[in-house]
Amino acid sequence: MIPLKGADCLLALEPVEALRYIDSLADDGVVIMNTEAVHPVTVTTGKAEYPDVESIVAELKKTHRVIAFNATEKAAEAGSRQAMNVVLVGAVSNFLPIKTETLLERVKEMVPPKTIDTNVKAFEMGRSMVE
Repeated sequence: MIPLKGADCLLALEPVEALRYIDSLADDGVVIMNTEAVHPVTVTTGKAEYPDVESIVAELKKTHRVIAFNATEKAAEAGSRQAMNVVLVGAVSNFLPIKTETLLERVKEMVPPKTIDTNVKAFEMGRSMVE
């Protein structure tokens, strides 16, 4: 387990996930967040409301650097919405002490051969989202 305020980066596959784990992020840490919401059953059945994504981003920006974008759309542009996680890995790669080439080689090893080009493009698109 990561201790409270022990993480340098928080990679969130969807907005509420960022809120759920923000206490794990160091004060000088960075949030990289997919802005496409994943609605739980309680929301889809009308028992709860999903928070406004812009409000989530604004709240997180009060205390941390936030890089928020629709990684799912970027993945679709790369060729497959299923590459969303690779888009986010590309974005977080800007903050990791690992060579980009090393990360790309691991991505290529982990995805089905027919999806390598899509995933490499997704990685590069995510990497380019960080200013």
